Amino acid sequence: MRALTYQSLAYASERIPEVADTPKPIDDAMRWGFGREAGPFETWDMLGVADASQAMRQAGFPPAPWVDEMLAQGCATFYQYEAGIKTGVYHTANGGYIPISRPAGLVVLPELNLPAR
Repeated sequence: MRALTYQSLAYASERIPEVADTPKPIDDAMRWGFGREAGPFETWDMLGVADASQAMRQAGFPPAPWVDEMLAQGCATFYQYEAGIKTGVYHTANGGYIPISRPAGLVVLPELNLPAR
C-alpha cells in the first residue's frame, strides 16, 4: 500500500506545472471527480511532506525536483492553513505561497464544524 501511495504522490508532483500551476486543481479534481476525501497533495501534507518525500525516495519513487526546492525555501507544506482552513497554496513558478481565493458567499460544509447529530 505504501508503494502505491508513494507512486501516486510522485506522479502527482510530476504533473506540475504540466497540468496545473499549483497543487490545488489536482486535489480538487481528485476529490470532486473521483470522490476521494483528500487529494494527493492534501494527503502528502497529512503525512508530512519532508518525511514522506524521504520515504518515497528510499522506496524508489522520488518526488519532482520542485518539491525539494519548496522544502529548501522553508515551505514545509503544500498548503497554508489557518484554523484548519486552507488559505494559501504553494505556487511553483512564484516559489512561494499564493492566497486561495474564494467566491463571495461560498460555504464549505466541513469547515463549519457543525455538531454531530
